[in-house]
This record gives sequence, structure tokens and C-alpha cells, in this order.
Amino acid sequence: MKDVQMIIDRGVSAFVPRYVQDHGRVTVIIYGDGSRVKDKRTIRWLLKALAMNRGWDLKALRQRYGKLIGQRNLVPLPITPSLVLIPLKMIKPVVPGDGAMGYVNFLHISDVQGDGRYTSVKLKSGHCLKVLQRPKSVHYSINRAGLIHREFLYCMVGSGRASMPWLQLAEDYHCPATKGDIAIIERKLETLLDKIKL
Repeated sequence: MKDVQMIIDRGVSAFVPRYVQDHGRVTVIIYGDGSRVKDKRTIRWLLKALAMNRGWDLKALRQRYGKLIGQRNLVPLPITPSLVLIPLKMIKPVVPGDGAMGYVNFLHISDVQGDGRYTSVKLKSGHCLKVLQRPKSVHYSINRAGLIHREFLYCMVGSGRASMPWLQLAEDYHCPATKGDIAIIERKLETLLDKIKL
């Protein structure tokens, strides 16, 4: 699992599914420094390995943060304070069973533009990724990832697993509540009231 830790340490910007002639389906890993590496392993395998490396259960992460944002599918995955992966549709599968989703690090997105049908996600490294979703859908996913990132930081600070820079970042979030924050609080209160009623 050394190479999995190296993937985290190098700063992942995106996992992009691609079909390459003579190789078939590969995962292109784009790093924050702009470098790209082709990996024969599937994105699904890489996600499980990244989560295991950090001591997370991928299914539990999806359930926990899916509940937070009121969503069961395509839930952004917080792996570390600097790695929150947003699932986005990037290819049309050629073979049944091949996944269409790639994953983009929420913290590495610099711009999002679209023509109404497709979206271009620009990374801080300068790479542009074509996403087969409408811009509104991509913006929605990015907003959900922001909520998950904030909650993840609070959990990390509370458990003592966050390092000092992340403590500072968490303190920066002590600002007026947004509509999204209020929606989360409402959901949590409803859940609490349901438990009290029994």
C-alpha cells in the first residue's frame, strides 16, 4: 500500500477513466503539480485502497455523508482534509459494467464552465476535464462537497486527527450560516425529534 500513500502525498487532483488503444480501460491520475500517470487499476479499486489507507470504510463514508446531504448516490467522498472526491460522469462506457464516473478533488477545482449540455471543469494545475453533465448538476455536486468538507473538518478536529493547518481552516468556518448550513441543521433536528418521539 506504499503506492497508495504516495498517491495521497502527491496531492491528487482527479481520477479520470479513459479507454486507451492496446491497453483497454485505464485510470489517469492527475496530480496537483500537473503531472499525469496512467494506472491499470480501476477507480473503484483506488477509492477502496485510499479509504482503507486512512482507516475509513467506503460504504460507511457514503452512508454517513449521504445522509448529511440527503443523497444516496454519487456522494462526494472525504478521504483526508485535503482530498474530497466528487463523482462526475466523464465517459460513456463501451463495455457493460465499466463505470462512467471519474472523481475530482473538490479543493483542486479552479473554474467550471458549460454550454448547457456538457461542462468543463478546470483544475488549479491547468488541466481541463470534460464532464458529461450539465453545469447546474456539476455546481450542485461541488456545493454538496463543500458541505461535506466542512463537516469532515469538524469531525477531524473533534477526534484530534486534524493537524494544525486544518485546525486553522476549521476556525475560518466560524462565520454566518448559509442556507445549506441551515438545511443541514433542520435535517439533524428532524432526525433528533423522530428519535425522541419513539
